[in-house]
Amino acid sequence: MLNAQQRALADRLFEEALTLPPEKQSAFLAQYCDDPEVRSEIESLLAFAGPRGATIERAVQQAAQDLLANPDRPPLDAGTQLGP
Repeated sequence: MLNAQQRALADRLFEEALTLPPEKQSAFLAQYCDDPEVRSEIESLLAFAGPRGATIERAVQQAAQDLLANPDRPPLDAGTQLGP
């Protein structure tokens, strides 16, 4: 079980790792996390989050990037359903 300091580090590094492509996450953790217990926790969280960190923040970030890349295209096609 992680102590408070380890938990804070794990939370911060997990959030940062989510912003990276999956193939770069391991190298990121190797560089910034030398605590095997913390690293194991982060790797577990990343595996649970899915290949690209399936979070609402990521979906919003991707939608914003798409909108900025294509400003003349409506952000959603007619009839698009959001959510389950």
